[in-house]
Amino acid sequence: MERELLLAAMEECVEARRCLAGIRFRLAELWTVADELERDAMADERPFHDIPPRLREIQLRTEDVSDTLQDLRPSIDRIVALGKACREEEISLASPNARTAT
Repeated sequence: MERELLLAAMEECVEARRCLAGIRFRLAELWTVADELERDAMADERPFHDIPPRLREIQLRTEDVSDTLQDLRPSIDRIVALGKACREEEISLASPNARTAT
């Protein structure tokens, strides 16, 4: 039982890391777009009509990050549940009744 719980927790951690890597990638893209937008907004030669589409791009990338965070939540919930199950398993193994049963 303990081995299965640990394997399940490891799988969930891998999934959570994948989601976090996706978030990190999307945030880097978002940072790049925002940085370019800031530089261009300060440049006199840049036409203002080009800025609103880039604001829309920032909004879409922010929504992507939000969606990925939502994808991450079930993995975190499962990791927490597996951690609780592991703790309960440890507690039941440490209880006097469990020791006498073995």
